[in-house]
Amino acid sequence: METSNEVKMRPQILNIAAQMFAERGYDGVSIREISAACGLSKAALYYHFEDKQALFMAILQEHLEELSNLLDEAEALPGNARRRLSALMRAILVRIPPDRRAIIRLATQDIAKVQPEVRRQFQQQYEARFIRRIESLIQSGIENSEFRNIPPALGTWAFLGIMYPFFTRPLAEQQNDAEHILCLLESLFFEGLDRKP
Repeated sequence: METSNEVKMRPQILNIAAQMFAERGYDGVSIREISAACGLSKAALYYHFEDKQALFMAILQEHLEELSNLLDEAEALPGNARRRLSALMRAILVRIPPDRRAIIRLATQDIAKVQPEVRRQFQQQYEARFIRRIESLIQSGIENSEFRNIPPALGTWAFLGIMYPFFTRPLAEQQNDAEHILCLLESLFFEGLDRKP
């Protein structure tokens, strides 16, 4: 049975390791370095996580849960698909700090470093709990004639792509700048670059 100190250590390990992976990538971080940053011996770290892959996957799973919860909130909003997608964009870029947003990149890039079966299982969850749900929001906008008829998968990658530069850095230094950038991103995604007549 875990003691209260052992239970408290797990979130701390996940937070510290997530920052290290986000900064240096999966291959750039060793278990020894993570355990030292957490103030633990390697044996103590292995008590919580079987190996580096298990720790990495726990971080990705935790972040997927966070993204899924944000989607729950967006999907529950009254109104149209544009409002829900705007709310999701704002939640990802404002409520998740840059060091945690960087985990989205890990989920799409460094996932290739883990064992194939582990990767396959996570990718299935990532698709079902995040990607397909955004596609569904875009599809609903197409069906309601809010959006033009494009492949929802393409719309999803455009939606994520417009946010991609901000997955590893702050949206802006000042809150006023952040709001301005958010409005521009929303306008670019929903209306494009065309100047309206």
